[in-house]
Amino acid sequence: MKAIQKLTKTARQVGRFFAAEHVAFAPFLPDLKRYSLPKFRQDAWSAANVTMLALAQGIAFAAIAGLPVVYGIVSTAVAAFTAPFLRARDTRF
Repeated sequence: MKAIQKLTKTARQVGRFFAAEHVAFAPFLPDLKRYSLPKFRQDAWSAANVTMLALAQGIAFAAIAGLPVVYGIVSTAVAAFTAPFLRARDTRF
C-alpha cells in the first residue's frame, strides 16, 4: 500500500511539474510568426551544407574503422533524426 501512495505522490509531482510549464513541448511556435522566406532560404542552405559535411564525416569515420561505408551513411541519418530530441536548450527549470 505504501508503494502505491509513493507512486501516486510521484505522479502528482510530475503532473504539477509539466503543468507549471517547466518544459516547453513546442518551443518553436512563437518563432514561426517572425519566420520569413529569406530566413527559410538561409536555413535551407545551412542545412544542405551541414548535411554534406556530416555525410562525408560519417563515411570517413566508417572507412577509418574498417566498416562498410553504408554504416557511416546510416549512422549520419540516425544522428540527424535523434539529435533534435536530445538537446536541452529549450527546457527551462
